[in-house]
Amino acid sequence: MASQPFKLDRLSRFQIVGRDGQPTQAFQRLWQKLCETIEAQEATQDQAIADILAARKEDARTASYTSTAPLTATDAGSDASIVIANHTRIYPGSDIADLALTGIATLTGLAFSTEYWLYYDDTTLANATPVVHATTVEATAQVGAAAGRHLLGKVTTPANGGADVPGGGSIPPGYDSIL
Repeated sequence: MASQPFKLDRLSRFQIVGRDGQPTQAFQRLWQKLCETIEAQEATQDQAIADILAARKEDARTASYTSTAPLTATDAGSDASIVIANHTRIYPGSDIADLALTGIATLTGLAFSTEYWLYYDDTTLANATPVVHATTVEATAQVGAAAGRHLLGKVTTPANGGADVPGGGSIPPGYDSIL
């Protein structure tokens, strides 16, 4: 949002005080206009600062990634589960503190031999125990799919009776494959 130039009327050859010692009406109007102009400019600056901070936060979220590959898919007997290990969410190049995520979840009741994408939504960038979701649709898990969306990674569940399968985590921007 572009602000208007900050210009104020000048006081040259302007009577400020009348013969009675009180401010003139012309001066009072000028003073009121000055105050309103300053207040409007301050509101514009406050909004600009809020917009900048929101953009920086969004940049940090979209550039964030997991410190490790925190996913492991297991055969839970009648179905598959995905265990999400403790890890750190890294917000590079920002003043947003990296976030330790501990004891998040084990997702249960999942299909065997299925690729799952895991994600959570956190617009605060401070939730250390977010609710994690699994989807088979990659686009649903991607950062741009919803406000606050964080990709955790992907993992393919084992076949019925199969061994545990490690999964990948999200990657730093500029890399072309998932961890």
